Amino acid sequence: MRPRTLAALAAVLALPLTLLSTPATQAVAVTATASSTEGSGFEASQAADGDAATRWASEEGVDPQWIRLDLGATSTISGATLNWEAAYAKSYKIQTSPDGSAWTDVYSTTTGDGGTDQLALSGSGRYVRMYGTQRGTTYGYSLWEFTVQTSSGGDTTPPSTPGNLRSTGTTANTVSLAWNAATDNVGVTGYEVYRGNTLVNTVTGTTFTDTGLSASTSYTYTVKARDAAGNTSPASGAVTATTQQGGGTETLLSQGRPATASSTEGAGFEAAKAVDGDTAGTRWASEEGVDPQWIQVDLGTNATVSRVKLTWEAAYGQAYKIQTSANGTSWTDVHSTTTGDGGTDDVAVIGAGRFVRVHGTQRGTAYGYSLFELQVYGTPGSGGDTTPPSTPGNLRSTATTASSVSLAWNAATDNVGVTGYDVYRGSTLVNTATGTTFTDTGLTASTSYTYTVKARDAAGNTSPASNAVTATTQPPTSGGTPVEANGQLRVCGTKLCNENGKQIQLRGMSSHGLQWYSQCLNTASLDALATDWKADVLRISMYIQEDGYETNPRLFTDRVHNLIEQATARGMYAIVDWHMLTPGDPMYNLARAKTFFTEIAQRHNNKKNLFYEIANEPNGVSWSTVKSYAEQLIPVIRAIDSDTPILVGTRAWSSLGVSDGASETEVIGNPVNATNIMYTFHFYAASHGSNYFNTLSRAADRLPMFVTEFGTQTASGGGGNNFGMSQQYIDLMAQKKISWVNWNYSDDGLSGAVFTGGTCPNGPFTGTSRLKEAGVWIRERVRTPDDF
Repeated sequence: MRPRTLAALAAVLALPLTLLSTPATQAVAVTATASSTEGSGFEASQAADGDAATRWASEEGVDPQWIRLDLGATSTISGATLNWEAAYAKSYKIQTSPDGSAWTDVYSTTTGDGGTDQLALSGSGRYVRMYGTQRGTTYGYSLWEFTVQTSSGGDTTPPSTPGNLRSTGTTANTVSLAWNAATDNVGVTGYEVYRGNTLVNTVTGTTFTDTGLSASTSYTYTVKARDAAGNTSPASGAVTATTQQGGGTETLLSQGRPATASSTEGAGFEAAKAVDGDTAGTRWASEEGVDPQWIQVDLGTNATVSRVKLTWEAAYGQAYKIQTSANGTSWTDVHSTTTGDGGTDDVAVIGAGRFVRVHGTQRGTAYGYSLFELQVYGTPGSGGDTTPPSTPGNLRSTATTASSVSLAWNAATDNVGVTGYDVYRGSTLVNTATGTTFTDTGLTASTSYTYTVKARDAAGNTSPASNAVTATTQPPTSGGTPVEANGQLRVCGTKLCNENGKQIQLRGMSSHGLQWYSQCLNTASLDALATDWKADVLRISMYIQEDGYETNPRLFTDRVHNLIEQATARGMYAIVDWHMLTPGDPMYNLARAKTFFTEIAQRHNNKKNLFYEIANEPNGVSWSTVKSYAEQLIPVIRAIDSDTPILVGTRAWSSLGVSDGASETEVIGNPVNATNIMYTFHFYAASHGSNYFNTLSRAADRLPMFVTEFGTQTASGGGGNNFGMSQQYIDLMAQKKISWVNWNYSDDGLSGAVFTGGTCPNGPFTGTSRLKEAGVWIRERVRTPDDF
């Protein structure tokens, strides 16, 4: 359940902040903003004007709400005073932030009782926010005054010195370093790496590889830690490392070999121009303005690859990978960077394969990618790894439908490392999987299929075939499952189309957070959703914060893997929901999202039944920030999975900006630079009336829209149902073929959960005996016959 703020323009006025008159505080100028206001005269600035007779008041009856103070500069925060009007917060947090996006809790209570709260705090930041999650009355939140006490001088304490700087590896032109983390009174934000007296990079982790060095040369390094206030530590102990010898038997393997690319700018810029030996005249150039792009060269035979030299034209790759492959299909990364700066990149690598690819995921300019020359060095047809992996064990069928067979097997081992598994149906290679599961789709009902699996490594060695397993698909069902009827979906214009090009609408349910209600997603409940509810789609809602993914990425990723397989086995579509909510800036979780969606796409890119919802409800940020996030994450997914539709959250809690007083025009005028994507819209009918309704109606005529969450209740996910307004939305979505998912398929205590308390995990989940009023209503509409 995720509450959100309704539309209201926050007041923004710069006024002096009145502070407690203690020796440890200083007066600062602040700007106050808020999530909403009750109306004129109740703006955020009224709580920061020093006048105990004026006040800020939020919109009534809606959680959460917030008021934020901008102190103008990073400060050490020692306390806060909140003078509540009668409309107080029972549950709220005090949070600090260096940038107004990423928030840190410095105080939290669930037992607020109004009056005046004088709080001792310990934190640092430019922004301070009261974030109310539960009102103490039926009204909103209201503060006569919100003041902050800051210690004079801000943060002046530098981090400790990074320890044990060491070299962890060298090649002919690289040195890899590692060091022990530093500590800080507020927090370390990065490490500056120096080669001699030259700053060569600033990194956030405790490792770094320095590239482009000369062979047989000694280099000396030191590292300094840095915090958010700009304080830097003393330099670490120095370490000296010597690169390995170059030259030797290294041979240029790529010149004149066949080369292909994802695209070309036009005649005269073909991939072959990058392997013709001309390093300054001819060049390959990709299509402009599109990520990702790639160029690959076929070396003709398996080779040991030791070095790749890239001579960039002005249109260079900022983020790219160098990859090797034995077959041109399964790729292994041998180098990756996100800080490319053009010129010449001479990269030492350790790899083997017949094919070498440069895979660009982020352009360094507004143009495309362009290489004067791609030069691959190594040893052809000799040396390298010749040991095949062991045989995969215990191949078995884990599920069947009328058109699919799901398989699993035990992992193989290899002297270097297994890179994938070739799955054979009879003697036909049907897929190369990176994990140990695979679902073969598009099969014929009531038919037996026999499978074997072989493991492969980076050098192209393959294991003996596994044991064979034979599985029989189930008998055909009337009309088939949604996936059987529609196959791989794609975006066509402003609609969602099936593999035959027909415009369709999907209807289904969203799970609650997997950290709280995974017991409501079991064999019986999912069977009921597929066969009794006749749902087309399951939304798998994985929260990132709030005890979710960030607490145990492995656990939650595996839960999503399992639920994808469960939906697939039942012929339903599955939305993989990256349920970011607080903090509302998707950039805060960008690195996590890249890691998560990379694994999901690698495991499931062969499936035809997925959607990737990459940002549940961005809030507190501009559309340009959401767009930038999407344009950094989508290429990562597309490098692995080119077919699955991607769902992009819109700002202000996926309201197309309406909850912040904006409209769909900001997306129409500045769309995400990507294809096969849709934009999401969320509404709660008892709170979101004609303004939201009309926005969705207009947007659906100009943008591909998917309602990935809605309720018949208020925006809190609870309260009374407005079935009349809900039906207007249902009718609109049917008319314009807008697919939708209802919140939520659980037995939590709010009216938006479809099941009564105590239904999970044992049910029953079929019929209506354990459904709340909203559950009965939505089940009837999910069960409406599909028009496939």
